[in-house]
Amino acid sequence: MEQDLLEGDMVLVDLGSLTQMPSQQDVCKRRVQEMGERIDYPVFSLNESDTLLMVAGARMRVDTVRHKLGMAIWNQLPESEV
Repeated sequence: MEQDLLEGDMVLVDLGSLTQMPSQQDVCKRRVQEMGERIDYPVFSLNESDTLLMVAGARMRVDTVRHKLGMAIWNQLPESEV
């Protein structure tokens, strides 16, 4: 998975099916976080319960400022950035 990220792929991890197993959920979250730290890529939580995680691949940009419910507000971005 790390090699895929380094090549530019995005990883989405859905832990929603593990809601009845919080210890397994925690282990999986920790492993994703450790992987992100190893390759120096941030791990983003896409929901309040931290059960949907995203790691953007190489050369991907994640807008953490101009967003609304996880979607970029495209009309605020300069034409060169869309």
